[in-house]
Amino acid sequence: MIEFSGGAQELRMAGRNVQSIQRLIPKAYSAALGRVSQRVRTEGSRQVREKYHIKTKDVNNKVRVKRQTGANASVELRWSGGNTPIIKFRTSPSKVPDKRPRVLKAAVKKSGLKPIRGAFVAKVGRGGHVGVFKRAGKKRFPIQEVFGPAVPVLLNEHGIVEHLKQVAHDTMEDRLNHEILRALEKAGERR
Repeated sequence: MIEFSGGAQELRMAGRNVQSIQRLIPKAYSAALGRVSQRVRTEGSRQVREKYHIKTKDVNNKVRVKRQTGANASVELRWSGGNTPIIKFRTSPSKVPDKRPRVLKAAVKKSGLKPIRGAFVAKVGRGGHVGVFKRAGKKRFPIQEVFGPAVPVLLNEHGIVEHLKQVAHDTMEDRLNHEILRALEKAGERR
């Protein structure tokens, strides 16, 4: 039989260890939230690109990450912005052609190109903005740019929001455990 008797010194040491662990938990939680926001942003872009012809940068440029730290640590990802120019999706031709085609074709979803009657690709303005335009009337000018759906509308596609919530939940479980263990290892090295 092994006997062990601890004294007040061991009890104080255990109390200090518990206090240091309590200080590490909010930092680990904040670090895990940061990783969750990165993962949800990436997964949101991936889900949209599975169904639509749009580049990653065009989706990620529309997201804003709002972080709160401290006792009320949280992360909010908000996709905002207006309608996306149709040139950002798949168009044929995608650049200003030498000879205008009979019909410009465009595809927002990955279901195939569809004709847009009367549309053309042009470079306008001093900055040289290239876009798909249509004439507003019978005259040559004015012309109006053709737009597709906004990025928030693309993310509202059936199943994407639910998938992102599930990814956030799963990632938070994994990352919180990892960050707590990492913080405990780091605290153990300092002693």
